[in-house]
Amino acid sequence: MSNRFSLRKVKGEIITIKHPMWSTFVNSLELWLDNRSGCDDRTTMSRAILQSMRKFDVDASLELLRDHGGYCDCEVLMNIEGSRETIFDDDEDTEEFD
Repeated sequence: MSNRFSLRKVKGEIITIKHPMWSTFVNSLELWLDNRSGCDDRTTMSRAILQSMRKFDVDASLELLRDHGGYCDCEVLMNIEGSRETIFDDDEDTEEFD
């Protein structure tokens, strides 16, 4: 995987499962999805949650989540949170951001 983040200046932190705010992010996303009748096939709420935290580079964070299967809000939970033991472990894209 190439390190696209080095091609532009990252503005803020990037959310990963290793970040101390990951559980807050996931809990907020789970609450939102639990109160909806289904996913809108976008990362609408992931974006809104990251923006509300005011410390993350939202676009870079969403790009990294997409690179690991988080193409929509429910996939962030299923593909990333559900695979947290293996995902990001040896990912060169996140080394400088952990």
